Amino acid sequence: MKFSKRQKMCVAILAVAAAGLLIDRALLSPGTTGPKKIIAAEVRPLAEASPAATVRAEEPPKRHLVERLEAMSKSPDLHLPDVQDAFSLSDAWMAEFRSKAAPDAELSPAEKFAKSHQLMAIVVSGMFSTATIDDTCLAIDQELDGFKLVSVDERSAVLQSGDQRVVLKLKERNFGGKLFIQENLPETPILPSQQ
Repeated sequence: MKFSKRQKMCVAILAVAAAGLLIDRALLSPGTTGPKKIIAAEVRPLAEASPAATVRAEEPPKRHLVERLEAMSKSPDLHLPDVQDAFSLSDAWMAEFRSKAAPDAELSPAEKFAKSHQLMAIVVSGMFSTATIDDTCLAIDQELDGFKLVSVDERSAVLQSGDQRVVLKLKERNFGGKLFIQENLPETPILPSQQ
């Protein structure tokens, strides 16, 4: 029976592992590789352990956090109205936040709608065309936040509310340079019973 190269490698690794185990157990002293053996007679009682242990035992017990906070709140040096909230935003951050929030108040409803919604997908199929805006699928003449879907083409959707129009466009995405458009779809769906 011949051994394959793989079987020979496995036997060689096993032999090296067995040799290492033999050397470890036979030649090295057993105390250096394992835990130290402790005999019960050698263990000192706790009272004789160390002087530091007796000092720690004489210390007053530590107070809980609640007790320390209550004592601190009753301190005459603490004036609570002067203490700043650690979780509040700094004045510099609040000023920047207010300056960014102010322009939104001046936007028209159409601009607010365009800023707060994103066109995710479009299906162009005549009168059955749909547009997916955020997570909502809308057919023609359906409304979202007061704006009615008026028309859909291959790259955009037009919504209208009164005299205001919003055109949402698809964001460019890289699908390997391919645009998947299926044309010549039937105007009316074909039901299985009609075939």
